[in-house]
Amino acid sequence: MTPRQARAARAMLGLDMKTVCALANIGKRTLTEFEAGSRAINSATESKIKAFYISRGLAFTAPEDGESVRFGRPPECADESTYVVRSKSEYVDLFGALDVAEKLTSLNEALKSLSQRETISQLIILNILKRSGLNQKELASQIDCTASFINAIAVGKKSVPISYSEKIQIFFNQDQVSIRKALRQEKIIEKFLAQSIRIHEDLLNAWRSLYD
Repeated sequence: MTPRQARAARAMLGLDMKTVCALANIGKRTLTEFEAGSRAINSATESKIKAFYISRGLAFTAPEDGESVRFGRPPECADESTYVVRSKSEYVDLFGALDVAEKLTSLNEALKSLSQRETISQLIILNILKRSGLNQKELASQIDCTASFINAIAVGKKSVPISYSEKIQIFFNQDQVSIRKALRQEKIIEKFLAQSIRIHEDLLNAWRSLYD
């Protein structure tokens, strides 16, 4: 198994490194460096990683046969450590498994990064709290809402309603129109992110179905 195959296999199953390491009983640093191609691993560790993926229905070709990964669960009677994957001559990877898996992995990482960003609503509320010197309860009283609602916005669980633009514009040197525009942009970003996540999941599921 090569580093590219290891990355592709993990992407195909939708697993993060922490999960693979825990289930395959290997160190995270070992897997990280192996997938990056910066470290060679011994045959015993490679066998553990490969056996883990095979046990979950994946099959590998040898590098000389095309360095591919596909869904193809081994027979129930086969032992994971001795299971021999069919040679590339028995099937053709028409859909570029490795390339697709790497693209899906990159997209997944980008989506995770976006989902962890501070929202416009968070920035607005945190900025108000900092500039005004008010605590969450005091701010809630001024804009006529609950302290728990302010806290939910501050931690990114809720968004500032556009209808609140008039109430919060007094804390900024900007007019109500600018704030409403920023809040509308946030709604667009949230919608785009949600759609992107759904597209990613649909792509991965559709790609997997090709090998069922």
